[in-house]
Amino acid sequence: MKASWVHQILGQLLPQRFPQVRALVWFDEKNTNGNDYSLLQDQGPLSRDAFRTEINAPYYASSSYGNLEASPIPPPDGAATAQPPAVAAPTLSAPAVSTPDRSNLLQDPSFEQAGDDGGWSSAWVVPSWMMSVVQRTNATAATGSYSMSHSSRAGESYGVYQAAPVVGGATYQVSAALRVDDALQFGNAVLELQSLNGFGGVMETKPIATWQAATDGWTTIGGTVRVASRAEMARVQVRVTSLRGTFYLDDFSLTRSE
Repeated sequence: MKASWVHQILGQLLPQRFPQVRALVWFDEKNTNGNDYSLLQDQGPLSRDAFRTEINAPYYASSSYGNLEASPIPPPDGAATAQPPAVAAPTLSAPAVSTPDRSNLLQDPSFEQAGDDGGWSSAWVVPSWMMSVVQRTNATAATGSYSMSHSSRAGESYGVYQAAPVVGGATYQVSAALRVDDALQFGNAVLELQSLNGFGGVMETKPIATWQAATDGWTTIGGTVRVASRAEMARVQVRVTSLRGTFYLDDFSLTRSE
């Protein structure tokens, strides 16, 4: 029970419903004056493993706070960092003109690369407790042999995503191939782009496309989005609410437009 709660709070609620939360104090004391306050203890290592799995996601800051020297502690976006020592001004020269990289920034965008177990490659983050709902399948594909399948009648809500480095303030084209075989009834699904700071914190979320009704075979969804001016990463995310239906996604793309 605790493990399921840990997965939900760290893997779904904080990233998707409360993206403005910047820090979480996790109190884990095995014994205080005879009282057990531990949130990680369970019948076996289930809660501990759930915590380790979710906190290891790129959404959460790494051990960057392990060797802080600044006071007060700076926030993840670096708004209050210590001032560096003064250095001599460099000699000015004409800036080099470069052409933006317009290649697809996503890895394994068509799900043709299998993981060691034959399932997802490491490029995509799929909640471990949703593996029976979200699957890599060869039942249908827009191109190649595989696609991402979402199918359930139980009304699950979750997110699947991949993050890639971006240039702050730049404009990007986001697209994917979509096929809805069984309308989603009262739920829906959204393709969105989240701007992330250097610590993986969500700065803003912009919807690209929403779907619910059945489609006549494969169709293309997408749009153009400008990421936040201080963004260092962008997360292409499929956010599903109350899934009761079946749809497939393939051929994801994230390319710079300007």
